[in-house]
Amino acid sequence: ITELSKDVFRLKEALGALSPPLGITSSSSSSSAIHQNNPGQQMALQNRIAILTQQLQDWERKHKQVVTVYRSHLLSAVQGRMDEEVQGLLLQILRMSH
Repeated sequence: ITELSKDVFRLKEALGALSPPLGITSSSSSSSAIHQNNPGQQMALQNRIAILTQQLQDWERKHKQVVTVYRSHLLSAVQGRMDEEVQGLLLQILRMSH
């Protein structure tokens, strides 16, 4: 999740660097040539940002689901109740750590 967040941030920065500042029009021929190349790059970066943003949202949702399940099992264990499957997995983890 952290890596995806960093990628999205870097791409947004790159997109911002490609976009002309607000209120500035390209009057010179050199800046005009640069801005003509930018739309393709901007579109590619926007698409990449959209994909990474969706991946980030998916990973965050999955992470929240895992944490929710973990918390419910932990709460049950603290209250003295534990599913047999969870107990078996914990015993397996203990055996592997020895």
